[in-house]
Amino acid sequence: MDDDATLKQAGPTLDLLGQLLSMVLASDRARDRHAQELMAAQLAAETDLLTGLYNRRAWERIITEEEERYQRLADPTVALMIDLDHLKAVNDAQGHAAGDLYIQTAAKELANSVKAGDFVARLGGDEFAVLLNNCTEVQAETIVERIYANFGRAQVVGSLGWAPITVVHGFPEAIAQADAAMYEAKSRKRQQRSVF
Repeated sequence: MDDDATLKQAGPTLDLLGQLLSMVLASDRARDRHAQELMAAQLAAETDLLTGLYNRRAWERIITEEEERYQRLADPTVALMIDLDHLKAVNDAQGHAAGDLYIQTAAKELANSVKAGDFVARLGGDEFAVLLNNCTEVQAETIVERIYANFGRAQVVGSLGWAPITVVHGFPEAIAQADAAMYEAKSRKRQQRSVF
């Protein structure tokens, strides 16, 4: 049989294979589009619209995932809680657009103060949280100083508290300790202002 006859005989089979390949490729493209749409929807659901940071929902998911990772690896990890000072005064004196800008500026400075792989979230209002991965207590002190310095340059005032994650207490206790330390820092500022 010559080449033309062989090709003619294989023609229907090749057409069928071509159609099957096209169907498989179309199915793969549809599945990829669907996966991208789901990922975009999850990202939108976990992103704070004002700042572009993670939101509270994402923070809670991250804490659960990172706690599981910590139980396996026990890498040094630190929780940081931040509450902005003077947001109400900014809103009252300059309007909510200025208050939004104040929050956005704080978010940008927080994100610029930490390293890649750390998690920064806006929990709501003027509250932020940061999870510092592979971070010792000494490194955390340096990062807190950097945040205060960056806030100062950007004319943002905030109160910070932090606590290391430990095997004994875990994430919930460290977050509670960081939150308590943040409120203590805020209280100290109020007392200092009332003295003058």
